[in-house]
Amino acid sequence: MRLFFLSIALVTCFALPALAQDLDEGSLVMPNAQEILDQIEGIEPIAAPVGSAKLYFQPNIIELSETHKREILDRPDFISSDHRLKILSYATVEAGDQDTMSARRISLERAIIVKNFLKDSGVASTRIDIFPMGDQINGDPRDYVIVSLDSQ
Repeated sequence: MRLFFLSIALVTCFALPALAQDLDEGSLVMPNAQEILDQIEGIEPIAAPVGSAKLYFQPNIIELSETHKREILDRPDFISSDHRLKILSYATVEAGDQDTMSARRISLERAIIVKNFLKDSGVASTRIDIFPMGDQINGDPRDYVIVSLDSQ
C-alpha cells in the first residue's frame, strides 16, 4: 500500500510538472464565443414542469402583476404543501444593453419578488429555493419565472 502511495507521489511531483512544461497556449483547445453560440443555437427554452406556474414578463419589468399573483394562487399545492418550492427565473436585457450581469440581476429581483409574495401568502421562506439564471441562452427573449414543487 505504501508503495502505491509512493508511486503516486513520485508521478505527481516529477512527471506531471514535466508534462505541463511541454504545453503552450497554442496546444490548448479553447473554443471562441462564436463556436459556443453555434453549439447552443436551436436549443429550446426549458419547458415548465406539469403543475407549475410560468409567469411571463416584459423585458426589464420586475413588478409582479395581478395576473401573476392569480397564477400562483390558482395552485393551492404551492401554499398548502409541505414540499419545497423551486423558483427558476430568466431575464433578457434590451438589445442595446448586452450585459449578462444585468440579466442576472433582473432575474434575481424577479425571483425575490415571487418569493416574497409566496411568503406573504403563508409559505415558509425555508421551503423556497430561488435560481436566478439570467439569460443563459442567446436568441429568443426568455423573460419568465417558473414556480414549481421541487421533486427532490
